[in-house]
Amino acid sequence: RGGAIAKEFGKLLATPQEIQEARQLRQELESRFRTIQQELNPLLAIPTMQELEEECTNEEAEVHTLRTKIQEIKDRIAANVAAANAKAPRSVHPHHRFQKRPPSPPRDPIALKRRINHMLSEYRARKRKCMDFVEEFADAMEKKPKDVMGEKMLGLDTDEMEWGTW
Repeated sequence: RGGAIAKEFGKLLATPQEIQEARQLRQELESRFRTIQQELNPLLAIPTMQELEEECTNEEAEVHTLRTKIQEIKDRIAANVAAANAKAPRSVHPHHRFQKRPPSPPRDPIALKRRINHMLSEYRARKRKCMDFVEEFADAMEKKPKDVMGEKMLGLDTDEMEWGTW
């Protein structure tokens, strides 16, 4: 009786060839599983319509809040400007807005000439320093000073370009 059970039990056991086929099938299935996982991961990262709608709703609420804050700030600025305009009288000439009183005329022509000569020497010194800088800068860039002063680089306007040569 023990031999019959052993034969029946032996029929139920897998052969080495069946075991090898099952292992190969398992490896193929695991490989397909990994491939499907790699394809599925990017798809799972895409948000659903419900998630997108929730994000849109949240962003719209934040935009509304920010617009409200901006409008409040604009209203405060307008109120401050209106208050400042009501306090200070409006000047006819905007270039006089920083001067408290008109400049006094010079006492004599000699003082006027000295003042003009002093301002002219200051102007020349500043212009010389500026041109020295531009020339050094142009030399370092290996370009002409006129090209460096042009619109593409520094965008400088000289008196000569504005009014012609002196």
